[in-house]
Amino acid sequence: MHPRLSLGIAITLALAVLLFAPETRAQSRAPQPPPPEERIPVAANAQPDLFEASVGFTYLRADDALVKNMYGGDVSLFANLNSWIAVGAEFIGAYGQENRKFFFRSTSVEESRFVYVGGVRINVWRTGNLKVFAEVLGGGAHGHASALIFGIDRSASADGFAAVLGAGVEWKFTRRLAWRIVETDYIPAHFNGQWENDWRVSTGLSFSFGTGW
Repeated sequence: MHPRLSLGIAITLALAVLLFAPETRAQSRAPQPPPPEERIPVAANAQPDLFEASVGFTYLRADDALVKNMYGGDVSLFANLNSWIAVGAEFIGAYGQENRKFFFRSTSVEESRFVYVGGVRINVWRTGNLKVFAEVLGGGAHGHASALIFGIDRSASADGFAAVLGAGVEWKFTRRLAWRIVETDYIPAHFNGQWENDWRVSTGLSFSFGTGW
């Protein structure tokens, strides 16, 4: 082969290597697109917490009792069967003191009332963080009254049937904690063969916990 032709071929090959090698190295160093992210499906409807406990302040109006106005507290524990119905129990305790006249003399009368009931609570309306519920509960009640009459301490107690029929409104701050803004209940109670018609208004906090089904 002619020396000049050999030199021309060598120069051509060298130029080709210099021109295409950088592009090849750049393509090899180019970042590869990341693989598509794996998406985890989210459940459309989260299940409710299993339990809901509450504690609150209670005002009890008992027109048929010696003491008409009583104040106290209430606690409850309910288990959610699903998103709209729950079963559980509630305890209510209230105490009051008033001055009454016996034989033209003013006497201090003290009275307490305890109600322990169980039954069903239904969520009748729910939107966002607001919930409206109704409840139908039945059980028993204990009443105690005492007064100092002519220097003698007189007292009496009675037990009987009681029911709690009412509704309430609840505002949820977080998934676990809620404020029971107001709850109103009609409480019929049966003592010594007579019916009493009592009313209750309460407010308090509600806390849910446990894993649903």
